[in-house]
Amino acid sequence: MHRRPPSSNVFAPCRLEWRPSRWAQGLMLAWVLLGAASLYLSALPPWPTLAAVVMLAGVGAVQARRLARQRPRILSIPWGDAPACVDGLPVAELRVEWHGPLAWVSWQRGPGRRQCLMFWPDTLPPRRRRELHLAARQRPVTQSARQWHHSVP
Repeated sequence: MHRRPPSSNVFAPCRLEWRPSRWAQGLMLAWVLLGAASLYLSALPPWPTLAAVVMLAGVGAVQARRLARQRPRILSIPWGDAPACVDGLPVAELRVEWHGPLAWVSWQRGPGRRQCLMFWPDTLPPRRRRELHLAARQRPVTQSARQWHHSVP
């Protein structure tokens, strides 16, 4: 019996759930441990080394906890000229950039600064990665987005 190959409906909207990455949390904690080890192995006197290690551990723990407590976000990229939405609110100048296995999705909401989400491989499986890639490809790139992309070194 023949199985039908999976079909790709590129006209369907892309709807992704972003959540904090465990890989990012683990990497942050590894950086804290490596930083503490490098301070320990340095030629600094004991008291400044201890103070720096305690400060590094505190900042690392706060940042890891902040990352872990971020709420899940819903990204929706409709087909056509309709605006993309993040958590149900429309956004402008949506950009998707790929840096190896990482996907950076940034947008402008109102006159404020840009906001972004970073999708790690543990939060964006291959099927969803392809869906995001197809949805981003069909979006028109604005002039300001082209200028910004070329100005980044």
